[in-house]
Amino acid sequence: MQLSGTKETTKPTELSQEKQSLVRQLKALGFVGISEFPMEEYLKFQKHIRHPDLAYSLLYAWELDFAYCIRWMEGNPVIAGFDVSDELFFSVIPERPDSLIDSVRAARSLLSQLDVDIALKYVTAEYVDLFAAHGFPLTFDLDFSDYVYDAHEFIDLTGGKNKKKRHEYQSITKKYENHRYEDLSPENLSHFYRIFESWCASHPCDDCVWGCEKRAFERLMQLVRKDPELYCCGIAYLDDQPMSFGIAERINDDWVTYHMQKNAGLVSGLTYYLHYHMALKHLEIPYINWGEDMGIEGLRVNKRKYHPCCMEHKYEIHFQRSQP
Repeated sequence: MQLSGTKETTKPTELSQEKQSLVRQLKALGFVGISEFPMEEYLKFQKHIRHPDLAYSLLYAWELDFAYCIRWMEGNPVIAGFDVSDELFFSVIPERPDSLIDSVRAARSLLSQLDVDIALKYVTAEYVDLFAAHGFPLTFDLDFSDYVYDAHEFIDLTGGKNKKKRHEYQSITKKYENHRYEDLSPENLSHFYRIFESWCASHPCDDCVWGCEKRAFERLMQLVRKDPELYCCGIAYLDDQPMSFGIAERINDDWVTYHMQKNAGLVSGLTYYLHYHMALKHLEIPYINWGEDMGIEGLRVNKRKYHPCCMEHKYEIHFQRSQP
């Protein structure tokens, strides 16, 4: 099933000349833009990832800002692009773990031809010892670690531990006699755009320091409209007005990751109210990945109060262009 939608209205991409030059060089080295790679093929090895940063949907949504691209090396898919600090990075999805190190070495050697600093990113904890044994000491930054929740614990409103969650949920149900949650449907599709426009109107473009969120939203919605069954999307209504939406994806049998969530206005408890109902739709998947806080104190406080069961660290290593 495909859902019809609205016309995209974002401004064209504004990659710097330096980035544009590097993108051309990446393509000369055999990389192709993520949008040129079939999504159905990518989903076959998406089961090997844990970080939403490497989900096809997120790579596609932010492709025009971070120039994400892909090619195979030594039996594994290698993703390359720019991070939020404009550094060129690569990541290897371990479809074949036995050749993971070979893929890393091959990718590093290939990208060294570009004569820029590069980083290896998004390595999961299970491979840290393997990398160390081969001379790759990895580190992580807590600001960019993901908050992970046990799905059943996330919706638990009982007991003193969950007092804050219970208060937030009840602040909606008690204040608004007419409140409801709806899954994505052809009838409410336009309300996703309406909510985002309200959010966008109160957030100047200068606030989107890491790229155009509106463009990312509209590209993400292209995928949602095309294959809605791949996603868990919902809207919270207060007094019949669409006030909050969320877009999540079941990236494999263990992880649901949330790609985007926006509110049309500041309403206490609204975010948890929405996510509570969305979580009820995928309780068969044990873990919810709610992404990182990027060092933003408000996000950190908000994510911690819902009691994550663990933090999913993203291990990395940075290579200077002068390193052998």
